[in-house]
Amino acid sequence: MVDQAYKRFPQAIGSVNAGDLVDSGGNDGLWDEWFGAMNGHSQTTNVIAAPGNHEYNADLFLKTWKSTFAYPANGPTAVPANNHSGAERQRAAYEAHMAKSITETAYYTDYQNVRFITLNASTHDARELMTPPNLPSCSADCRDPQKLWLDLQARWLDRILADNPNKWSVATFHQPVFSAAVGRDEKPIRDAWLPVFQRHDIDLVLMGHDHVYARGYVNADATKTPGVTTGPVYAVAMAGPKYYELSPADDNVWTRNGATQVARAAHTSTFQGITVSKDTIRYEAVIGGKWDDRSTTDKQVGETLDAFTITKSDAGVKYVTEEGVAVPPAARR
Repeated sequence: MVDQAYKRFPQAIGSVNAGDLVDSGGNDGLWDEWFGAMNGHSQTTNVIAAPGNHEYNADLFLKTWKSTFAYPANGPTAVPANNHSGAERQRAAYEAHMAKSITETAYYTDYQNVRFITLNASTHDARELMTPPNLPSCSADCRDPQKLWLDLQARWLDRILADNPNKWSVATFHQPVFSAAVGRDEKPIRDAWLPVFQRHDIDLVLMGHDHVYARGYVNADATKTPGVTTGPVYAVAMAGPKYYELSPADDNVWTRNGATQVARAAHTSTFQGITVSKDTIRYEAVIGGKWDDRSTTDKQVGETLDAFTITKSDAGVKYVTEEGVAVPPAARR
């Protein structure tokens, strides 16, 4: 998959990885395999990665992750207690502890007019990391640690998107805001982060976890022109050979939460080539493997499964156009 991706996009400045790079984060042999598969590209190009649930497997404190990657320590910060109530003191203690735990797993980096933002969506697997050793007592209005974990990042996300000096913004994390596989729904993540993405009109949200492919938009961002939308694009993808089943096309997390899937596929492994220029982002999902005979697409390995273009004028007018659809004139000015 890596060799195909860099052969298809030889000018790539790096890779964005939406979690579960390895099956068990505490297994050094699996990390050796990952770096071997990267075939030197991890040494010569950027690696922007978010942790998935499997990175926490046998490595709760992500010691291997943090000794392997050197990411900016510019992530979320806690808000001090604003009164002496038990609930407020406990909230502040939780946040201070979480801000340390989340270091180098929630961060951003600016590169060539793009703000790349990585978030930590592992609310279940990191749960033991959420509680400080000396947690103040609380008897009323006590906060849920899982929600605090997500809200801490949501406030930070809100700030760094509002202060973004770059034209483009991309977010990456593991568990998706819109799940696409049967039996999955990450409602707490959607509740905490989706409003921030929509409010700031982020360009791309790249996610994993579901072992299927799905890409789409929030219905409020549709236009009267078929094949043209505005607002953020949400994509769930995977590169490995482990597959799950897609939820029904007419009844799924997307349809039940005001969103539309434009493209979808199961039992199909992809890599994405994302090309950024001054006024456009070109996204192309290429089929890199079909590791069983149950793929839901007739397209073959090496063919483009899904493609679209985001066009944004200097004035901030933005349109997302499907392959073969003309860009509205307003976005060209």
